[in-house]
Amino acid sequence: MDVDTVDTANNPPRNGGADEHEADKRPLRKLIEDRYKEANAWHGYAVALVVFYVVYSVLLYWTFFSWGEELTAAHSGQAVSPAFWRVVRLGGTGAFGATLAAIWHLHWRVVRLDLVPRTLFQLSARLCASPFLAIAFSTLFIDQLAFPLAFCAGAFGDEGIRLLRVKAYGLMRSKGSDASLPLWIIQGITSDDELRLSEEGIADVEHMAKAPVLTLATNTGYSLQRLVDWKDQAYLCCYVGYDISKWREQLVRGSLDILGLAGQYYQTKNYGTGADAAAANIERESDRQEVLQALAKALNIDKACIERLIVSIYNDKRVYQLWQLSKSFSRDDAADLDGEAIAKGELRETA
Repeated sequence: MDVDTVDTANNPPRNGGADEHEADKRPLRKLIEDRYKEANAWHGYAVALVVFYVVYSVLLYWTFFSWGEELTAAHSGQAVSPAFWRVVRLGGTGAFGATLAAIWHLHWRVVRLDLVPRTLFQLSARLCASPFLAIAFSTLFIDQLAFPLAFCAGAFGDEGIRLLRVKAYGLMRSKGSDASLPLWIIQGITSDDELRLSEEGIADVEHMAKAPVLTLATNTGYSLQRLVDWKDQAYLCCYVGYDISKWREQLVRGSLDILGLAGQYYQTKNYGTGADAAAANIERESDRQEVLQALAKALNIDKACIERLIVSIYNDKRVYQLWQLSKSFSRDDAADLDGEAIAKGELRETA
């Protein structure tokens, strides 16, 4: 589907229909393929693999060396700096847990065809931090608890940090702090997804809303449909914050649902011209006002505020970009959209 030949009868009107995009246009499928090849060149994997295996080998050596020294000392009856070697063994235990978790993580990334060079760099960084996190977390405990805790800190350190972040967000929210919105308020994002998105520099809802959809589609194994859904929710979350749960109760999940409440959607020419069209438009506008009134009552928000939200989202070009993509999904022709225009947020409209 060429965007210049899109039927605009159902397109939301925008100010200005000028031809803004005269750059070289490539179909969406071709653009994603080209970007994927650029982002996953063999030399990028070579460097990442070398770094990962060096770090991985050092941690395995630390693990077996520290416990080997313990067994040797116990066999010979010699005790050399027991406190020092206890700390070394705690770090080795955490390193062992982290190496097992890294293998599991890599396994699933390969299964999902989502193993990219930056994943190996991220895992290398987490492997480097895991022994010291294990030491800090378990040093003060007795041996019966210290070593199991050290192993868990290395293997599940990311989950632990995530839980602490959730608690911190809840505490800041209870105190009225304007903290950034966490990703977990978006439906469909799991802890594994948060970890994956963090590799792309997406740490909160604002980042998700502003991240280019084609960059995410190129660098991750997520489908365009899933990314569009997440970004759709992220846009609305940026406007309504934690009140997104109240909107969901009213069957409003994202910005595209708000876009559907714009008055321009209720003004249609499908009823013909003249008195019939005018009467139809009046009836549809009455229906829209009833919906807005019901929303205002259910959400305890002034109706004028909802109208302002609709106008803001209607005029947001990024939401229009998502609308174009989601509309094409239903016809299974997203791959033929103008990829360059989507990447630049300059999808054109016909007059």
